[in-house]
Amino acid sequence: MVPSKKIIVLLFLISPFFLFSFTDNPAVPKSKQIFFRFQDGVTSKDYLPNTIVIKLKEKNRGVSENTSISNSVLNHAFTSIGVNSTKKLFTEAVKPANEFSRDGEKLADLSLIYVVKYLSEIKIEDAINLLYNTGEVEYAQPKYIQKVEFTPNDPSYTGNSGQYFINKIQCPAGWDIQKGDTNVVIGIVDSGTDWDHPDLAGNLKLNYADPIDGIDNDGDGYIDNYRGWDLAGADYNNVVGDNNPMIMGSNNVHGSHTSGDACAVTNNGVGVSSPGFNCKFLPVKCAADNDTRGPGGEGYIISGYEGIKYAADHGCSVINCSWGGTGGGQFEQDVITYATINKNVLVCCSAGNDANSVAHYPSSYKYALSVAATTSTDAKASYSCYGTDIDVCAPGSGIYSTLWNNTYATFDGTSMASPIAAGVAAIIKSQFPSYTALQVGEKLRTTCDNIDGLNPSYAGQLGKGRVNMLRALTINSPSVRLNSFTVTDGNNNIPQLNDTMTIIGTFKNYLDPTSALSATITTTSTAVTILSGSSSLGVVSTLGSVTNASTPFKVKVNSSAPLNSVVSFKITYTDGAYSDFEYFSVVVAPNYFDMNINKIKTTINSKGNFGYNDYSSNTQGSGFIYNNTGTSLVFEGGLICATSSTKIANVTRGAANNGAVQDNDFVNIIPFQITQPGVISNQDGYTQFNDDNAGTSKIGITVSENTYAFSDDANDDYIIVKYKIKNTSGAAISNFCIGLFADWDIGANGDLNKADYDATNKLGYVWRMDNNPNNYVGISLLEGNNVNYWAIDNDNTIAGNPWGIYDGFTDVEKFQSISTSLGRTQAGGTTGRDVAMSFGTGSYSIPVDGEIVVAFALVGATTLADLKTNAANAKIKYTSTVGVVNQSGLLPEKFSLNQNYPNPFNPTTNISYSLPKASDVTVRVYDILGNEVKTLVSGFKNAGNYNINFDASDLSSGIYYYKIQADGFTDVKKLTLLK
Repeated sequence: MVPSKKIIVLLFLISPFFLFSFTDNPAVPKSKQIFFRFQDGVTSKDYLPNTIVIKLKEKNRGVSENTSISNSVLNHAFTSIGVNSTKKLFTEAVKPANEFSRDGEKLADLSLIYVVKYLSEIKIEDAINLLYNTGEVEYAQPKYIQKVEFTPNDPSYTGNSGQYFINKIQCPAGWDIQKGDTNVVIGIVDSGTDWDHPDLAGNLKLNYADPIDGIDNDGDGYIDNYRGWDLAGADYNNVVGDNNPMIMGSNNVHGSHTSGDACAVTNNGVGVSSPGFNCKFLPVKCAADNDTRGPGGEGYIISGYEGIKYAADHGCSVINCSWGGTGGGQFEQDVITYATINKNVLVCCSAGNDANSVAHYPSSYKYALSVAATTSTDAKASYSCYGTDIDVCAPGSGIYSTLWNNTYATFDGTSMASPIAAGVAAIIKSQFPSYTALQVGEKLRTTCDNIDGLNPSYAGQLGKGRVNMLRALTINSPSVRLNSFTVTDGNNNIPQLNDTMTIIGTFKNYLDPTSALSATITTTSTAVTILSGSSSLGVVSTLGSVTNASTPFKVKVNSSAPLNSVVSFKITYTDGAYSDFEYFSVVVAPNYFDMNINKIKTTINSKGNFGYNDYSSNTQGSGFIYNNTGTSLVFEGGLICATSSTKIANVTRGAANNGAVQDNDFVNIIPFQITQPGVISNQDGYTQFNDDNAGTSKIGITVSENTYAFSDDANDDYIIVKYKIKNTSGAAISNFCIGLFADWDIGANGDLNKADYDATNKLGYVWRMDNNPNNYVGISLLEGNNVNYWAIDNDNTIAGNPWGIYDGFTDVEKFQSISTSLGRTQAGGTTGRDVAMSFGTGSYSIPVDGEIVVAFALVGATTLADLKTNAANAKIKYTSTVGVVNQSGLLPEKFSLNQNYPNPFNPTTNISYSLPKASDVTVRVYDILGNEVKTLVSGFKNAGNYNINFDASDLSSGIYYYKIQADGFTDVKKLTLLK
């Protein structure tokens, strides 16, 4: 599926491309805000060493030169990692005049992309994250290199058997209709070509505007690019491009074969035929002459994406990329988007030879046409990748074609399948010259022969089928794709347990008009139940769009759905003889969300963390962002509860492996959920968990956590976090302490930070000594019997430092940090360092089944004075409002009925409601048919907040509704009883 491939609704921040690993030296500061991590399987052979691709944020356009960037924050980071070269990757690129194409697709901007090289021994993951943490780049990533996707088979002549694919995909019958237009050019972005091969020379695209005379006659920035261009040059250690894409050795023969697969001269009485027939090909060499580092000694594709841009800028209608790997990022997606949307070029990519369904790049990118390989019998080739990313298949096994040094050979691979599909695409473009790139790709895809019956184990995972040139030129049909969709659930639009999702999509038709189009969704997931899976879309014109808003899909999230379930849906389209399908995914029952109603945006999860849900990768969550800067100021935040150094329950980094793994002592009971507007604040959050996962360190507690955020000017700089701790151990608890740990990081790499304490406001805080950025963050105590505060110098090797956390965070250190009054009030020395803090309160004695309440504020500001003022305001708001919730002295501002908890329940649950004035009140429970089964409240009630314990032990399992009526106010909510 070319236009809208790989749609996944992410209700939290997650990057599919990377995995992070800490530096091995705990004394080396690490990049704390983790934006980047390597994907499983990526090795040092998959990227250039000490080389990073960055894209500047738009605000830096005025300070961006070809070989320098005049930004002090970024240059400070460059100095930290030893950058010795900064070069704009595409010096001729300009910002698009418009944001979107005429068809509504977003254009790519390649004008602010740089390649940065550095000399230090800092790991590339850490260097990349340091650049991210400046807040000055849109993205930073390695400069990936790719492997070609072929396996040499028999380098001797095999007769016509190696050309079976010509008849298999019905080229002869197709050529009777269209033999190709010489103005349609296929860009062969590969390891080079054999441009004087007798079966290639005639179809080579020559640039007559720039003959070989030592002058850039056409003014495109490339001198004498008469036969294409070599972007990798002679030496991969010192890349200098030249005007000769000729293969110079057996290490780079791959490109000569793919050239012939797509566009060998046909009907010339010599050698082999190709689907492209009269179409031309433009060679773009992207492997260096001396490179033998790849498998089998072949060269790596080190400049493939630059090659895609070159081909797109030099008149190609189709580009073939018979290479790839597991590494990829936004830079590469930008280039694919640029070629497809900005330049109207179809990019065909080999799907990979790893025989799996793992994401493979560039074939898995949006807009790329992913081509899997088949055999002469239409079976999936044993080596070929498969999966929902695949768009089409083409013959790839036993393909006989041109080879370097005027020879021929038989190769296997998706490397062969992709150029064969590209050749067919060029014929389609020749026949339908007004088609956009996406229409060409859709014509190729929709007219494939279905081969699922021959491959039952891979049904639905081989795209639309095997390409067929004749059908592509003669069959007319629609081609409908899901371009975008929204998910709502009637409350917070975050699909939680027992919610009913309404899914409304925008569908675009790329080819012939529909007449009575319908769309149906199915899934094999047990996390959801489809309630209404069909939508009538009716008539959709060519390049027209329609939504299913009038007949949306309805899907229930089952009560048994595992947290953070990724549910894959298959959409099947039908309209008379037309049938098609594609996939999309939705994340349901997420257990972490952003508090984001005011100047602070931070993620809260269901087990006691704030900032992130997935330490230390830190891809799931927003961190702690103040004043909409986009840069997080925290690396880790989490709750610690303890009665001693051996009885401790927490979710902060542990002692082992230098703190690389977080302790995971809390078990969720009620997933974190947000109510907006809230009952108490503009955004209320709630979750509940216990310490059942603490093993021998278990204390025996259940923690109810409430979060509150206000949006008015006086109170929009903090978030209140309130904990109610219940003793469930069966014995009295003594010496109980509770606290929040926060590894704050202000500025790149978290260095130059200082921690201090303000006694007046019971406030621990951190700032950066050079005020770059100018942020102050902290934690203040709002309710607690005393302050236990410990400022931490993270580097344990600092002279005189009692302990740090680079070597891990032990239980002894944790207990000391939350139980020792004002144990250590400052950290960071005189010049600033990497620092953290623990802010605790206690000790408490909690009787059996007894409860205590403590509360903190997470506070932000741009000056210390403002930070103190904001902490004081948080205390005022807590004392006047939040701290007296459910006490008779607080009068609610409005009528409300809250969601019961727990839900689902068995057999009891709590239902709360609020009355701003005295009223006659009824609260009744109804079954799914509307029959009243319980009256919980009936009578006059004074203003206040009320809680009902509803016992449903005499009712059967099922869905029920409860309804409140008071002084003209009515509200209904759903609850689920499971027995």
